[in-house]
Amino acid sequence: MITLSRYPLERLLDLQQQKERIRQLELALAERERQRRESSLAAMEMKLIEELAAPVHPELLEHRARFTVALHGKIRSTREHLQAQTEACHQARDLLLKARMNKKKYETHKDSHQAEVRLREQRITQASQDEAASQQFLRRQEVYVDED
Repeated sequence: MITLSRYPLERLLDLQQQKERIRQLELALAERERQRRESSLAAMEMKLIEELAAPVHPELLEHRARFTVALHGKIRSTREHLQAQTEACHQARDLLLKARMNKKKYETHKDSHQAEVRLREQRITQASQDEAASQQFLRRQEVYVDED
């Protein structure tokens, strides 16, 4: 029966898998925040369009002007934050890719190690079977020699 020996770098592989899961979570959080900011920006832009399209009473023109200037500033700030968040998503994606590549290296090494162990164990099994067959053959030869 073939029993594979434990992969000596199993703990490191587990660590790489854990790092990959963490990077996936970080990317998901960064992407969620980017989408939130994008939705917020779209809502502000829609509000500005609606505000500028709506008729205004002449007494409220000054208030409307201050509101639209403030909203423009808020939109500009949100765009900057969105750009920064988009960059954070790119960085998180790059870190995830690196984590996956590191994990893949260990998985490939583990597969190679297991193949070597299987081959070694097959050779040992074959050698044992060859030895048993050889012993059985010699015993038969002795029986035939004793009969003569």
